[in-house]
Amino acid sequence: MSQGFFILIFPLILGFIGLFTNGLALVMLFRPFERKRYLGIPWQGIVPRNMPRFAKMIANVIENEMIHLSDIAGFIDPAVLLENNQEAFIAGIEENLDQYAKSMPEKYRAMLTGDNKRAFAEELFKQIKEQTPEITEAFLSHAMQKVGVRDHILHNITSASGNVLETLMFRLAKREFYIIVGYGGIFGALLGFVQFAVFSLGFSGWTLPISGALAGLLTNYLALVMLFKPEEPVQIGPIRLQGAIPSRADSLTENLQTVIPDFLDVGELFADMIETLTPDVLSQAMRYEFDTLLPEKAPHLAQMFSQMMSGDQKEKMIDTLVAGINERLPQFKQTARQYARENVNLTQVMQAKESYTIDEFMQFIRSMLTTEQTAVIAYGGIFGGLIGLMMILLPASG
Repeated sequence: MSQGFFILIFPLILGFIGLFTNGLALVMLFRPFERKRYLGIPWQGIVPRNMPRFAKMIANVIENEMIHLSDIAGFIDPAVLLENNQEAFIAGIEENLDQYAKSMPEKYRAMLTGDNKRAFAEELFKQIKEQTPEITEAFLSHAMQKVGVRDHILHNITSASGNVLETLMFRLAKREFYIIVGYGGIFGALLGFVQFAVFSLGFSGWTLPISGALAGLLTNYLALVMLFKPEEPVQIGPIRLQGAIPSRADSLTENLQTVIPDFLDVGELFADMIETLTPDVLSQAMRYEFDTLLPEKAPHLAQMFSQMMSGDQKEKMIDTLVAGINERLPQFKQTARQYARENVNLTQVMQAKESYTIDEFMQFIRSMLTTEQTAVIAYGGIFGGLIGLMMILLPASG
């Protein structure tokens, strides 16, 4: 065969080895999902094997750098939530007034009947509604100690069926994965020209498996390096060099913002916040309302309560109110769940943030792609060498 044939065939074959081994490196990141044996060698995808660690990392990234519960809370109008549950609150107040009316002084017992009772309950609800900022601040302070974006993301990722992080990563960095494979083909083809020069000097076929192994090793290594290096742009004449991932940091961040709603149900998040309202928490809140806020904001109502019932009766009424609210919590949760889903757009919440950092996100990308890097590169060399063995079958000369 002519030299023209070999000057084409070596770059093509080594380019194929580069493409194949780099593509195989990507497959090894995510497959197989379960541990299996191949020719007696046990293997499990790097990402599935490290799923708990990677799931925690991405959950931390999302809460620390993308979206926090306090960011979401800023898009909720608690007054609207209170209005949506107005009838339930008023009904609870009326039930309590009925229960304790018999023990009240006569002048108040006569006042709290029919329309008067309804009007009194509505007035009390109005005062509570006007205190929404104080109540909301206390509620969020309590809820954020118990519920967080991180825990929701982590639960949804780890409980999802299949290799969910594979889907997530391909949605985030599909272009970068193609770059890895493309670099493999380019570097492999360049090595093919080197192999042609070696072959032209009269070296025998035993160099071919070595060339294949080198192609597998070097293309895997160089592709991974060029994903991240150089981190900052470097200008060499008319050419501007920067790692593929650092150069697209903003685009990757935007991709992550579009993915987050798939793993964070804001309705369930707010329902879980309502769930933190245990009887003890509700009891403390009610006592704060009647003992502190009501005297400050509506002294006339506070005075009426002090005249209508004794201290023991007030305590019993608070206990009854707490029991009534606790009984209606499923209804409140459903209202909050529906309201949040209809009124909170997570993408808008993230875009509304004045500033955020992406250092932790970039570290997550780097960790996922370079964990067990040595093993992936080594396997590239092994498979490259095996393919190189096939080249020995080519005639040594034209």
